[in-house]
Amino acid sequence: MYKRQVWEGVRSEPANIPDTPWTKVIEKAVARDREHRFNTAHTLTRALEDVTLRVEGADDLHPYPGLASFTEDDAEYFFGREAEVEQMWRKLEGPPRMLGLAGPSGAGKSSFLRAGLLATRQPTWSHTICTPGSDPRASLRRALITELEGDSDAMRELAAGDEDSTVSAVKRWGNRCEHIVIIVDQFEELFTLNEAEEQRRFGSILSRLVLDANVFVLVSMRDDFLFNCHKHEPLRPVLPDLTMLGPPEGLALRRALVQPAQKCGYRFEDDELVEEMLAEVEGE
Repeated sequence: MYKRQVWEGVRSEPANIPDTPWTKVIEKAVARDREHRFNTAHTLTRALEDVTLRVEGADDLHPYPGLASFTEDDAEYFFGREAEVEQMWRKLEGPPRMLGLAGPSGAGKSSFLRAGLLATRQPTWSHTICTPGSDPRASLRRALITELEGDSDAMRELAAGDEDSTVSAVKRWGNRCEHIVIIVDQFEELFTLNEAEEQRRFGSILSRLVLDANVFVLVSMRDDFLFNCHKHEPLRPVLPDLTMLGPPEGLALRRALVQPAQKCGYRFEDDELVEEMLAEVEGE
């Protein structure tokens, strides 16, 4: 009798199912006609996982920034650089010094700094970040203003614009912070947009920020400009503490491709598509 009741239930149309994200999957799973149901348990499982992964408003989310760099606001979609981020933070546990991050153009150095390193900093860490441009000392002062605007004495020192005053202002900042890292991204601009004298003067300021103001300085640049640091004695400490950032590969590359989509509740159509995409970009 029990088997007959179960069979009758399968043959009859399913009762009205409340409208939820699961409705279509459930209706298909219990469809009266076999050809309208999921053909395997695997396809049913995948459909259930797809619903589980979906999040409210996912259609408005953009897990990939395209050609733009990741920012701190994009940190939840930044995957594949966990090992390098951890390595850099280990270096920042030591005494203040000048550190370097180098890699080929397009390897993701700016994304690493903003969405990887800065997004995972502890509350005890303060920072500022700038790019050299055609007036690197002014660019540094503008970045420092944001952190020092509540200190009128430090602001006056920054306004003076000379090396001693800039170092003194950063010292004042350090008096109220446990740890400080000053990041200069796209450091190659120092060499492509400035004359040798300006390169020397900016290198001197960075060196003194480490030695006199007791803060970390981290410069990020294309690897083909590393020898330019060797030309200027204040910048040579970058070379021994260098972190090389190449294109992601292996499992790291897979995470960078797959995890942002899953974060938004999406999945690729099949694993073969993922493998094809990975093969296309490996080493690029």
